[in-house]
Amino acid sequence: PAPAPASITPLVEEDKVLTQALILDLAPWVSYMAKEDIPADSLVQNLATGVTLCRIAMAMEDFVQHTQPAPIRYNLRAQVGHYYAEENIRCFATWLRSINITSTFSVEQVMEAKPCTQLLLSLLEVARLCDERVPQQDLPVLILLERRIARG
Repeated sequence: PAPAPASITPLVEEDKVLTQALILDLAPWVSYMAKEDIPADSLVQNLATGVTLCRIAMAMEDFVQHTQPAPIRYNLRAQVGHYYAEENIRCFATWLRSINITSTFSVEQVMEAKPCTQLLLSLLEVARLCDERVPQQDLPVLILLERRIARG
């Protein structure tokens, strides 16, 4: 591909920095919610099957109110880039909509195990819904900072 024009290059770099920061911040929370150890350096690859996303949705069922409940059915045998991974990710996207979280992430980008800022921002929104019920050490730092600011 052709190099990005100089005027947007800083924006692309800023997005990469934001994405990496979100990955590092969300990994402990994702591990806690999915009940599996997921290091930050493999988080994107792990999310690409959709299994972890669906596990988070299932763990969140006690914390959320739905506009229209969406059944969470997923395939544990999903592999990155395959049909079941796509179905799992779409199931998670449907679940997000059922709890009024608007997400604009690309299912294809997630399936290809490419860092997806929009998916990470959606996960951060989900984390905000259960922040009082998750051990402080597993919460994203951004949420802890938001709490501190809100308290004054």
